[in-house]
Amino acid sequence: MGRRQEAVAHREAGYLAGIQAAADAGATGGSSQDLIKQVSGQLGDTLHLHSARYQPGVAGLGSPARLRRDGQILWNGSVWDVDHNGLPSDTDIELLVENAGRLHGRYLLSAGPRTSAPLSDRRVAVTLADQVGAALG
Repeated sequence: MGRRQEAVAHREAGYLAGIQAAADAGATGGSSQDLIKQVSGQLGDTLHLHSARYQPGVAGLGSPARLRRDGQILWNGSVWDVDHNGLPSDTDIELLVENAGRLHGRYLLSAGPRTSAPLSDRRVAVTLADQVGAALG
C-alpha cells in the first residue's frame, strides 16, 4: 500500500508542477505560443497521448469527441465510458480553450487504443487548458 500511495503522491506533485508552470508562464507575460506548446506537452504526458495539438478559434469541426469541464467525454451524443473502454482512439478528442465564455481555440488530443486516463487526469487536463485560456484572455 505504501508504494501505491507514493506513486499517487508523485503523480499529483507532477500535476501541480505542470499547472504551476502554466500559471507562471501566463502570469509573467511569457509568449502565448510557448505556453500553448508547453501545455501540449503536459497534456500528452498527463493523458498518455500520441499527440496534443492546438488550433486557434475553432470548435466542433469534424465531430470529434469532447472532453468536458467535468472530466467526462461526450462522443456521438453520449458519455463515453473511459474507465471501461479507455480514451476514444478512432477520433480526436477536443478540449476547448475558453476564458470568460469566449472561445480561444481547442486542443485536439490523439490517443492510442486502450489508453487509460482516470477522471483525475482528465480534470487536470481541463485545468491546464483553463490556464491557456486565462493567458489568452
